[in-house]
Amino acid sequence: MAQQANINALGPFVRAFRPTNIWVAMGITVGVLVLDIILNYLIYLAGYIVYYLWIVPILIIIYAVNAIRTNNHKAFLYQEGFIYTSGSQLNVIRWDRVEAVWMKIVRTSRYGSTRHTYTIKSPDGAQVVISSHLKKVKELGDVIMNEVTRRHLPLARQAYASGVPVSFGDLSVSLQGIGFRDKLLPWPEVKDVKLVNGSVQVKKQGSMLSWATVDVAKVSNLPILLQLVTDGLSAQPQYR
Repeated sequence: MAQQANINALGPFVRAFRPTNIWVAMGITVGVLVLDIILNYLIYLAGYIVYYLWIVPILIIIYAVNAIRTNNHKAFLYQEGFIYTSGSQLNVIRWDRVEAVWMKIVRTSRYGSTRHTYTIKSPDGAQVVISSHLKKVKELGDVIMNEVTRRHLPLARQAYASGVPVSFGDLSVSLQGIGFRDKLLPWPEVKDVKLVNGSVQVKKQGSMLSWATVDVAKVSNLPILLQLVTDGLSAQPQYR
């Protein structure tokens, strides 16, 4: 690991991110299976059959297999990037060699639990996907987003100022306004751009409905998009 870090000039080591404890996953699996068997037995004695309870063992076995499969995933954070390992596969990512990052957040319970997934794309098209199989993956994701934004925002601003549209997937930002696929909303007609329930919503002046709505998971380099929108709006007379 240290050799790869030196070869790729990743700088000083910061911290490691390791997978969720496999024994915790196994404990959850066994506990749920035992509870399901007991419930099925008691309901059967009462003269009933609840078929959906038979689905639970299938789901929990899938969960256990997935936990075992991802138990060898690790990430090692350095000052200039990180190394991500999955079994024998090793990926070295430098911040200045990242082309785009996508972030997906899925709420897994009504109590606010969430699952985070980050997809990092290199200029050669290679992609690395990091998910909540790693402990504290959001902390790693925050570092990735911040470092990529710090390096790419000046380039995006330069392209924007030169008149080149900056693309973030279905959404784009240019001197003319905000683009959504083949449509354009001029800056004077833009009311605001907000994150609402996992989506980027673009509002038009004088309209209650969203002019465009895009899932956050489909928007690359989200912080850069939001900053360019802020720059574009602040240049308009009504926002000064």
